[in-house]
Amino acid sequence: MRPGIPFLAATLLLANAAPAAVPAGPKVVELFTSQGCDSCPPADALLGELAGRPGVLALALHITYWNDLGWEDRFSQDQFDERQRVYVRQLQLHGPYTPQMVIDGAQDVVGSQRQDVERALARAARPVAVALRVDGDAIRVDLPALDAGCDCVLALFAVQANASTPVGRGENAGKTLREFQLVRALRALGKWPGDARTLQVKRARLPGHIDSVAVLAQERATGRVVAAGQLSLPD
Repeated sequence: MRPGIPFLAATLLLANAAPAAVPAGPKVVELFTSQGCDSCPPADALLGELAGRPGVLALALHITYWNDLGWEDRFSQDQFDERQRVYVRQLQLHGPYTPQMVIDGAQDVVGSQRQDVERALARAARPVAVALRVDGDAIRVDLPALDAGCDCVLALFAVQANASTPVGRGENAGKTLREFQLVRALRALGKWPGDARTLQVKRARLPGHIDSVAVLAQERATGRVVAAGQLSLPD
C-alpha cells in the first residue's frame, strides 16, 4: 500500500463527518400565579421542586388581575398578564387563569396537577442550548445556528430564586407563602432568524438582587420554545 493512501482516507473521513450536534437546552416551565389565589400555593411549591431538577428551567410570572380582590401581589407585573394573553391566543384557550403552567411554550396544564405536569414534561422536546456567561459588566448570550432557521423572538428573564411573603388579606390571608424562581424583569431582545450570533445585555439594565438570568427563543407564530439557557449569577 502506498504511504499516501491512509492519510488521504483519513482526510476524506474527516471531510465527510457530520457536524457536531448543537447541545440540548433545558425544558421550560412557566407558571402564571398570584399571591391572591388560594389554589396557587401548591403550584408554587411544585415549581420549586421542578426548579431543582437537572434539565428544567422554571419561571414564575405573577399576574395582576387578582390584585383588585383584596391583596396586591408585590411581584405582579402587567407585562406578565400580556405574556399570558399571548399564550391564550396561541394555544386557543378560553381565557387566562391561575395557576397555569405553560410547558415548552406549546402545552397548557393546571399548575397544581402534578400528574398532568409530569406528562407534559415527558412529552416536551428539549430545545437547543443558549450559552450565557458573565462578560465584565454585561451578560453575553451566544445563540447557535439552527439548520432550518426560525422566525423567532428573544427574551431575557431576570430571576430571583425564592421569597417568603406574609399575606394579610384576600384568599390567602394569614398564610406565609413560599415562592420560587420569581421573574423580576422581562426584557425583549429582538427577532432572531436562527443564525449564529452573540448579544450582550448590560447588567445595569437588570434589577438588583437577582440570582440568575434566562434567555428564551420562541417561534413568533406558535410560542414554541426553540432555544433556551440559564445562568446563575455570582453574588
